[in-house]
Amino acid sequence: NVMGPYFAFCAVVDGIQYKTGLGQNKKESRSNAAKLALDELLQLDEPEPRMIEPS
Repeated sequence: NVMGPYFAFCAVVDGIQYKTGLGQNKKESRSNAAKLALDELLQLDEPEPRMIEPS
């Protein structure tokens, strides 16, 4: 099984570099990088889950 070429793309937002997206072509790698960056950005916006104690 021979691996073909793959492409890597890294999203940078406000100077912050996010995880690298890989793909079999440039479009796929850019899309994967954007999804990884978006996932990380959305996690930053969500508050930490905390347990509510019964009163």
